[in-house]
Amino acid sequence: ARAWYGRMVLPPKEAVIPASLSENRKTFGTLRAIMVEATLGGVEDPEAMSLGCSAPDLRPTHRELSACEAGTIFCWNRCMNTTEDRGVWYGVSDEICAEQGKQLQCTDVRGHIYNSSYDRHGDYNPNCVAPGAPHVNSDFPTLPGYPTDPEVCNQEAWDAFSATDGFEFSTALGPRGKLMWNVVEGEGGPAIESKMAYNGLFGYTSWGLRNNALGAGKNGMQGAWVAMALPGDDYTLTGGLNLSLPGSILPYQIDEVHSRFRYWKGSGQPDSAANQGRHGEPIPTVPDTLYNKSIHATGCFSSMSFTASVLGEEAITIDGSDNVIWAANVENAYVESHGRSNRGIVVIEWRTGATEFRDYPPPPLPAPPPPAPPAAPPSSGGGGLSAAAIGGIVGGVVGGLAVGLLAYYCGLKAGWFATAGDKTAAKGASYQPRQGTEQRM
Repeated sequence: ARAWYGRMVLPPKEAVIPASLSENRKTFGTLRAIMVEATLGGVEDPEAMSLGCSAPDLRPTHRELSACEAGTIFCWNRCMNTTEDRGVWYGVSDEICAEQGKQLQCTDVRGHIYNSSYDRHGDYNPNCVAPGAPHVNSDFPTLPGYPTDPEVCNQEAWDAFSATDGFEFSTALGPRGKLMWNVVEGEGGPAIESKMAYNGLFGYTSWGLRNNALGAGKNGMQGAWVAMALPGDDYTLTGGLNLSLPGSILPYQIDEVHSRFRYWKGSGQPDSAANQGRHGEPIPTVPDTLYNKSIHATGCFSSMSFTASVLGEEAITIDGSDNVIWAANVENAYVESHGRSNRGIVVIEWRTGATEFRDYPPPPLPAPPPPAPPAAPPSSGGGGLSAAAIGGIVGGVVGGLAVGLLAYYCGLKAGWFATAGDKTAAKGASYQPRQGTEQRM
């Protein structure tokens, strides 16, 4: 059993849906009404049923399971073509798999069959696997020493590791990272001397220049040029990086359609059905435009340092500002997803050090200011009491007299007040509280 809490937020009724979902630019209110009418009437409207999905070929799972056409397979929440899908060549089918004594399945890169009940970041593709192949029930193997020991990898150790000595400028990269830099005279003119430090194990660290083209995928990540430090070499899909080999810092261009590392320009990965390549040849390499490179990794933290004026084929706007994207992986050596908490965007003006946080996650919050002293009571300006204050005083006096008179009357009726004779008789006697009352000292 499980319990969960969620909140649905609907867009305004007058908001126009994206053109990718409708050619005649209906509003969300109109399309939602069509969806409700179609559902109640038992007639499926393809356009209406796409409401809430991110692309026209995405539909609710229970509908798509039975709607995938021949030559496609339900894979990672949509129908994928088993031969070629969105520019990626798979070259499989039920017939091809049967000839190999295998079955057509939706698998991850390790050949594990898609498991809708296991929650992990997706990277699934049509594939031929042997009968009895395991379903996805775990994530990639983690780095040695993961998770780190908080008593060893404490704040004092991080502060020492990420010290900005020798750098004129620095900015937070979310709550766990730091980028520091100088503007220097480099090999061919002005350049950025940089160091990125990150609080976590070394899966990879990366920063680069956001793709600002209109419609660039994943908030400008796809198509962006980045510099990335890796802890090993000889990357393979099933084995990740070989951590016994030296690491590297190199420029890459993230693919404009697919965000996985195997598609990046500069990764040097072979183009084959086994690797799901899409370029028709080994993925192109790029010139190494980085120099003065170094990597420092401990059992707690990591950093990469380099100097550059150009990242691959994209020049850093040294005399202006750039939308800088950054990411890190602290869990595994598979050059896999960074997760939502280890990525972000920050605008940097290189020569002045001015920065502006743009996207998830936010940098650490500054310490709250001390509480302000209580404000002085307002005055009337002439030094005297206001009419409201005078009214309050008069009302309080009158109310107090009324309560006192009422109490005196009740006391007489109840015999609470003694006569002179009674006082003489009781002189020297101890006080005895009335039964049923609460004594407060």
